[in-house]
Amino acid sequence: MNDIQKNYLVGLILKKVNLLDLEAIKEVNVDNDDYKKNIEMFVEEYAKENAIIADIYNFMQSEEAYYQLETLKVEKIGLYVSVNMQDNYFTIGQTEFIELLQFIECYMREYLPLGSVVKVNKEKLDIVSSKDLIVVIEQRMIHPKGKNYYLDYRAIPYPMGIFTEQMYVYFSVDDIDEIIFEGYSDPENEGYELALKESLIDNDILAITYHKD
Repeated sequence: MNDIQKNYLVGLILKKVNLLDLEAIKEVNVDNDDYKKNIEMFVEEYAKENAIIADIYNFMQSEEAYYQLETLKVEKIGLYVSVNMQDNYFTIGQTEFIELLQFIECYMREYLPLGSVVKVNKEKLDIVSSKDLIVVIEQRMIHPKGKNYYLDYRAIPYPMGIFTEQMYVYFSVDDIDEIIFEGYSDPENEGYELALKESLIDNDILAITYHKD
């Protein structure tokens, strides 16, 4: 993705801020009239920094109390988390903050083009085989009808292809062990991916990785 596309996605993700319970957040920001603006500032500042967002997300799953960079400090305080960006700060519930991080991770990730060939982790997919599981990506960001989640990829096994519907392999970004070949991409493909993401964001749909039963 180029910077223009990333900025467009950040704009879409900012819609998520308006879906938060801002009145509840306001109650823990009684001395901070700019809490909503500062949440938006956090998204604008860090959404394009995939490694930082992943680190913060992992921190939120850990027992650690602090996460700190030169210009950013995230601190767990009971059921809440305080986010300080130099002179700007906000407090938010841990659950809401984690959901916001998940939203950013889902939609700022880059998807491989159709036709890409990858080696998939068999153990994560609970597949028993003596050979490496190599597949050709046939579709991405699949939203099953009636479900409130999407699947990152659908692929066909290499080299046999498919004979039945059951032979399709569904997997997540994190299940990829190796990219063997990257498929063709052009501005039309990139535009289609952005349109898919916009539709999913508008319907508040996350990847199955973050799906709650």
